[in-house]
Amino acid sequence: MNTLTKEWLQNTITSIESARDEIPFGLDEDQNNMLTALKIVLASLEREQIRHEHAKWSDSTFGCVGPHWSTETPLKRGSGSRSRTRRSQRVG
Repeated sequence: MNTLTKEWLQNTITSIESARDEIPFGLDEDQNNMLTALKIVLASLEREQIRHEHAKWSDSTFGCVGPHWSTETPLKRGSGSRSRTRRSQRVG
């Protein structure tokens, strides 16, 4: 499986947009959908990077006060709402 990098996506989007501008009638529907999908993937990668940077900053500034989805475990049955979760203690 290939990995999509931010740089590859940016270069591909730029190439497609340049080609689109040179075509008299622009892109067909499939090509336009592909361009839109690539832009969505790029935005998603950027959003994920920002989320990780914010979480790192928040932990270093305030300590472990928010949800950390990778360390959460469901509460045991009978301890309240079934949809609630608790954070496991982090070491380090």
